[in-house]
Amino acid sequence: MTSMRSRLVILGLALAAAAIALSGCISGLQAASLEPTEVMTNFSLELERLSGFSYDLTLELSGNLPTGLGQNVEAATLRLTGLMDGTDSAKPNIKASGQITTEVEGLPVTLGGQLISVDDYTYFKIDALQLPLFLSSDIGQLGRWYKVKHPAIETAGQVLGTAPSQALTLSNAESFDPNLFEIVEALPDETIGALRSYHYRVHVKTAVLSSLLAQLTDTVLLPDDVLDQLSNYVVDIWIGKRDFWPTRLVFRGVYSSQGIPLGVDLDIALSNHNHVPTIKAPVVQQFDPYGSLLNELPMTF
Repeated sequence: MTSMRSRLVILGLALAAAAIALSGCISGLQAASLEPTEVMTNFSLELERLSGFSYDLTLELSGNLPTGLGQNVEAATLRLTGLMDGTDSAKPNIKASGQITTEVEGLPVTLGGQLISVDDYTYFKIDALQLPLFLSSDIGQLGRWYKVKHPAIETAGQVLGTAPSQALTLSNAESFDPNLFEIVEALPDETIGALRSYHYRVHVKTAVLSSLLAQLTDTVLLPDDVLDQLSNYVVDIWIGKRDFWPTRLVFRGVYSSQGIPLGVDLDIALSNHNHVPTIKAPVVQQFDPYGSLLNELPMTF
């Protein structure tokens, strides 16, 4: 009995010592957390190496929103999920499923579909369509794929056959500038998905952003008035602690367009970093030209 008690005491002391040692190790790891400037530098380096990911984007707009439908709406929501294959930085392949929802005079309006961008073509189809106020006939056929060739655009690299969104990743662009963000506040770490992440509240340095966009393409992507307003906004960004990948970005603010305020709430989550997805063109026998869809749209558009 005495021997058993002695063993239990020794075991208890050993466990207590292990707990103290583990506590010290954890404290040491917490103390070794990187400074924000180091995190942003590592973030910029890893961003260059990011060849694929999954994304989940929600954009909520509020205000007096023009629609081109003959009437304005007060609020609209866009949900977009998909995959990105950036193995070829000049021509990334994209797969997305999205839905836009809003109301006009209390009646629901919904537009949902899929988009696949591969090589020189973009393929898309409409999966859901609800336009009760002005839809007199079906806009084409739901589930029918349309095929669009990417227009040739002028860029610093003189690359032809790329879509405007693809022009942002031309190989002649310089690396991401870690000075793009001015850190306003370092917030407690959080777990985004399964990744423990740094959380920073930042300002966008518009001068750096303007320079970066000029390196990427000659096309004017953001007018001066938009850049000026960006300097007033605060963005929350989450960066993975292990691999320094972006895991989430949140922006909330009011954007003024021609004196009309527009509420913007943007939330982007990224996952499956560097897991390059396989994105292929849809397997169908025949593609409808983009023009046939335009010809079937109501005149109010």
